[in-house]
Amino acid sequence: MRIVNYVPPQGGIDSKVVIVGGMPGYYENFQKRPFVSSGGSLFRNLLRDNNLHSRVYFTYLIKALDTPMNELIRKVKGEKAEPVVSNEGSYYINLFREELKALTEAEIIIPVTDEALYALTGRWGVYKWRGSILKTEYS
Repeated sequence: MRIVNYVPPQGGIDSKVVIVGGMPGYYENFQKRPFVSSGGSLFRNLLRDNNLHSRVYFTYLIKALDTPMNELIRKVKGEKAEPVVSNEGSYYINLFREELKALTEAEIIIPVTDEALYALTGRWGVYKWRGSILKTEYS
């Protein structure tokens, strides 16, 4: 698989905290940096103001803006239904899991989208699980 619009992660591999978005947006794709849109900048500024920014690793489950998220991973209607993951979506999930294995110092992994939560835990509904401590083999 060829990734055209790759947005690399940012932060040290010795970071204790990992923040995982779903996929880069327009501004991230343009600047080739994660979490630089208005919401991402607000988040980064909060971390910077509290002297935490340099200790955080920022990444995305999907590393490019090449294919819409709903073509990669999507939830079908129904509370109990499993998300549908395309072959390309599975490729990205496996790539993401390999990336996390290299982050041996990570103690806290914060998924900020349903898709990132699903890749980490097999659960869907990031709002439903907010504030929860969930086990994953990567933390």
